[in-house]
Amino acid sequence: MNDPLVLSSAPLANGNYNFFNANGQLTSKGFETNLKISVDDLSLYIGYTYIDAKREFDNANLFNPLTARHRINANVMYEIENKLRVAYELFYIGQQYLSTGELTRDYWVMGISVQRNFNKLVCLLTRRIFWIHGSQGLSPYIPEASRTPSLETFILQPMDLFSMADLSYPSECV
Repeated sequence: MNDPLVLSSAPLANGNYNFFNANGQLTSKGFETNLKISVDDLSLYIGYTYIDAKREFDNANLFNPLTARHRINANVMYEIENKLRVAYELFYIGQQYLSTGELTRDYWVMGISVQRNFNKLVCLLTRRIFWIHGSQGLSPYIPEASRTPSLETFILQPMDLFSMADLSYPSECV
């Protein structure tokens, strides 16, 4: 993409941020692969995505912020056609850079969803839990943005994963 629209790294005098067209290009290459295995009413979906995205403007060749190089997803779903879906989902999001240049930790998102169809009405219940992998094994992850929002940490949140979900944390983490 030539002369991409990017967010400025410094706020304006009024505290707002603005977008501008950078002088150069944004390149992105990679691949995605998915596998689906079905037996009767049970399905297993597994996928992997690799993304190599770079900013090549302002005489620099830099990482593209908030773009994880590695992503893995898995989903086991039981479905009674046109009536009920019950799914267990697991997502891995690899390390990514913030616009400040800081490298984030990789993390896992785990979820359970139930969808029930009633003629023209659909009821969807979802529960997601963030887990971060560390030296102590897996532990619940509450992004720092939940406590003290800032532009860099707020955008990091995987908003696409809970557009209609109940985001919940185990009580011992709150």
